[in-house]
Amino acid sequence: MKEYLKNIIEFNDVEAVFFIGKTPSVAYISEKYQLEFKTGTLPDIQEIVSFINILGSANEAELLFTQRRIYIRKLEDACLVIVLGFTTPTPMLQLNCDIVIPELIKQTKPKGLGRFFRK
Repeated sequence: MKEYLKNIIEFNDVEAVFFIGKTPSVAYISEKYQLEFKTGTLPDIQEIVSFINILGSANEAELLFTQRRIYIRKLEDACLVIVLGFTTPTPMLQLNCDIVIPELIKQTKPKGLGRFFRK
């Protein structure tokens, strides 16, 4: 998954990228973010999931949280959450998300006969 998100991760102020699907996973997290994450000054995955639930039917949102932006983009069955600073322009981030989302959706869809059997 990290190879799909490479263009987003390469922005100079991206600190973390979370992919929240059936099982939340961390695609990228910087060392500085990890240190602040441990002190509790930044939201953890459970808090981010609660932000997503509050959004309701909105497809994307940008939140401010302790001198950082949290960009949330909903996919079909998952969500992409990017924690970054203020130097990356939002339209550039949105464009890169538009490019990577089809690949992420393909990766999360079941392959083979499993796609016909839903739980």
